[in-house]
Amino acid sequence: MKRIFILILFCMGINAYPESAGPDVSVSIIYIIHGDGNYVYHDTSGNPHSSDEEILAQAFYVGEHIKNGEVFIFHQKKASKFLFFQKDDADFYYFRNGERMREDTYRRDNSDLDFREELKLYKESGDKKLINPVKILLYYGHEIPFPGREVNTYNNTHPDISFNDTLFTTIVKNFAAGKKFDLVVVSTCNNGTPEMVFLLSPYSKFIIASPGDLHLSQINSSYLENLNMADYMPFTFAKNFAGYAFNQLKKNTLTEITISLYDTEKTKPYVTDLLNNENYKMNVGLDIPGNCDCSSISTFKAKNIAEGVTVFYNPPAFGKNKNAKAHSGWGCKTVSIF
Repeated sequence: MKRIFILILFCMGINAYPESAGPDVSVSIIYIIHGDGNYVYHDTSGNPHSSDEEILAQAFYVGEHIKNGEVFIFHQKKASKFLFFQKDDADFYYFRNGERMREDTYRRDNSDLDFREELKLYKESGDKKLINPVKILLYYGHEIPFPGREVNTYNNTHPDISFNDTLFTTIVKNFAAGKKFDLVVVSTCNNGTPEMVFLLSPYSKFIIASPGDLHLSQINSSYLENLNMADYMPFTFAKNFAGYAFNQLKKNTLTEITISLYDTEKTKPYVTDLLNNENYKMNVGLDIPGNCDCSSISTFKAKNIAEGVTVFYNPPAFGKNKNAKAHSGWGCKTVSIF
């Protein structure tokens, strides 16, 4: 009887550490790559690169190396026509346990406000046998606009398709399907903001985003191949992912780099208070380009803005911020510093 009691306690002790997923847990990864725009950049040697194509290659690599789960890849390309007929302008790939199981093309149009084609393919292809998988979503694109800003020019060749932060949040919510993502990666410029983190917090435990310009619009995703369910811990993995992406950018970038990891449970209380602050709402303009460091705004600085935020920062090699030592990890759109 005593041995049975000790065994029960031992089992309870194992379950007392939910941070570790365990070796039998699978993973489900979703890539959404927005390629309907100018994603050509030049490296420090002057060589041209197509950023969305490079991310697509990374996604294939991850798909081939994830042996304990599935990888969905959506590549939204530029619209094209054959004579007067609209051609398919998006590709879908599905990998399961390292093997490519499905490849399709589909067409986007102005009815695709909530990514209904992507969601349809996602639901059709997903492994129904996966129980409570680790879920990760990665979005690659331009800065996602806030309400009140122009939202009909996000797609260069589909100006009829609207897109903004609330639509993006609805898309994340639909993909989450009632289970929070372990991690959402927003690989865009200027979306590491109180507003974006507030909107995504109900649907993800952790968020990685940049509060400023993100050179190449590219957070490297190769670290995903290191997913090991035997020792997976959500925060540790997310931190290592962000750190790896930061170091990859540092190798090829002379401009300022800021990548932030947000623990949504820890940031939610003070972000909610901030967004309800009348002074903040009056002094932050959502219709201007670029972000400033939120720590330069007195209303924000008064909050405990370091709580739940892990920041990877490197100042630019030139310009007014070249001597900067740190960044709060938060970006704000403000007409003036107050």
